[in-house]
Amino acid sequence: MKCPTCGRPITGSCDACSGDPVRMAFARGGRISVAELRALAAAPKRRGPRANKFGNVPTWVDGIRFASKKEAARWGELRLLESAGQIRDLRRQVRYSLQVSSVDTTTYIADFVYLDVATDATVVEDAKGFKTPEYKLKAKMMLAQYGIAIKEV
Repeated sequence: MKCPTCGRPITGSCDACSGDPVRMAFARGGRISVAELRALAAAPKRRGPRANKFGNVPTWVDGIRFASKKEAARWGELRLLESAGQIRDLRRQVRYSLQVSSVDTTTYIADFVYLDVATDATVVEDAKGFKTPEYKLKAKMMLAQYGIAIKEV
């Protein structure tokens, strides 16, 4: 039996084309007709949920969008600590301008910043699942420029 779309021999459904015009063209050796090209251009673009590079799942809590489930869970924990009076001035997505030789080079955006009541120190937190080289560099720049060591949770 042959696939009615791409013409390849099949048993059951065609794995080569799956009814997708682009796959069908490659199944036929990469050739595409003018009519197929026009149909592709006129077809609506597929806009489905895109997988994130590091596997994080964006999550909404209290009407606030978080980049990951881990970050959202930490927000809940910090809100409880704030209501218990152990921390105060809880803020999220705080921007720090990072400079080299008095020139703004990049920005570090902290997930959470708060004041620890017990030590009276400002804490900068980042909910990290994977430490990228860019993050490692920005963490070093934060320590050098502001004297702040980022707490990773």
